[in-house]
Amino acid sequence: MQSLPDVLNVLLAMDPVPGRVELLEGIAPGHIKVLEISPLEIASDGGDLWPARDQQQAEAKQATTREQRDAVLREAHVLYLGFPYPTRVCARTPNLFWVHHPAAGVSNLRSSDVWEKPVLVTSGRGSNAALPIAEIAFAGALMLAKGLHHAARGSIDRPHYSRNLTIEGKTMGIVGLGGIGSAIAQLARGAGMRVVATRRSAVKRESDVDGVDELYPAAEMREMLAESDFVAVCVMLTHETQGMMDAGAFDAMKSGAILVNIARGEIIDEPA
Repeated sequence: MQSLPDVLNVLLAMDPVPGRVELLEGIAPGHIKVLEISPLEIASDGGDLWPARDQQQAEAKQATTREQRDAVLREAHVLYLGFPYPTRVCARTPNLFWVHHPAAGVSNLRSSDVWEKPVLVTSGRGSNAALPIAEIAFAGALMLAKGLHHAARGSIDRPHYSRNLTIEGKTMGIVGLGGIGSAIAQLARGAGMRVVATRRSAVKRESDVDGVDELYPAAEMREMLAESDFVAVCVMLTHETQGMMDAGAFDAMKSGAILVNIARGEIIDEPA
C-alpha cells in the first residue's frame, strides 16, 4: 500500500466555490493542500470534456497559463473529477494515485484516460441523493403496475387498466443493495411489500437483515429473481455487471414481472 505524503495535494477539477478550499484543508491543517482549476481550462490544453462542451468556451475561460496548469497537475496526488471533466489528464499527473468521481458509479470515466490507469478510483456511492433516485424507481414500478404510462399517452381503453396491480403483499427484488437499493427497500417495505435483494459482498443467504426480508449473494441472483413481482436494478456498471440481465435472468423471472432499471442501460441485454 502506498504511503501518504506529508502534504497531500488535492486538485479539484471544477469551478471554484468560495470557502471550499478552506473547508477541505481544515480537515487536516498543514497536511492537505487544495487547489481548484476549471475543467474547461485543463481541456483547453488539448483533449475533450465529458459531457462535451464548446471548446471555444474552454479557451475563453483561461485564468491561468499552461505552465501553471502543468505544475498543478504534476504535483496532484488526488484528483476530483466532477461534471464536466477533462478526459485527458493522466500524462500530466505523474504523482496521481487517487481519483474521485461524485456519481454513484464510475462508468462515466470510461471516456477518460483514467479508466485504464492503475490508480485508485472511488465514487459518491451511497451519499449522492439516493432517496430521490429510489423514489423515481418506485414511481416507475407504480406507473407500470397501474397502467399510468397508457394514461400519459392519452389512452383510456379499459384493457390498459385491467392489470391494475396492487403492490401490497407483492415482492420487490433489488439487484444491488447499495445506497439506492437500500432506499428502495425502505420505500417498498413502507408500502407493505416483501423485499428481497442481492449484494456483491454477501457470502451466504440471510433473512431479515439490512432492511430486507431476504438477502442473497450476487451469485444467487436468479433465485432471487424467481421470487420477485418487481425487480429494481441498482448495480454499478462494471465488467462483471455489463449485460447481466440476460436471457437466463429473464427466464428466471416470473411471467408478468415488472423490471425497473435505475442503473446504466448496458446492464440490460436489450435483445434478450
